[in-house]
Amino acid sequence: MRTGFRYTWFSPRLRAILARVFLFIFCAGVLQPFAALIGRRALNQGDGSVAIMMACLGLGAIIGVYYMQALQRSIGIEETVTLCTALYGLAMLGVATILSVYKPWGKTPMGRRGGTSSCCSGGGRSK
Repeated sequence: MRTGFRYTWFSPRLRAILARVFLFIFCAGVLQPFAALIGRRALNQGDGSVAIMMACLGLGAIIGVYYMQALQRSIGIEETVTLCTALYGLAMLGVATILSVYKPWGKTPMGRRGGTSSCCSGGGRSK
């Protein structure tokens, strides 16, 4: 085990791969735990809509894995990783800006009158 760690540590190529994987997982791992919170509070959706959103996330992952090998064969591994990282970044950008496009409760993206986030002020419900 120590030999494997030593080999990895002194191999620039493996270190680069591990660094890229760590950075991607660190940034991409944010969406799944917070998806239910985003759907429930920020988008003001019910349990059924949040469940559909979570199911779509899972279905998208399965479809992506299904087509990954064919994509790797046609354009190469490095290009596939770059393309998939860019597509995931665009999807995360879409999640980040959804409230400026879709306003489920008809108010500004930052919530009610005080400028506080609807996520922190009772889930967008009026008092």
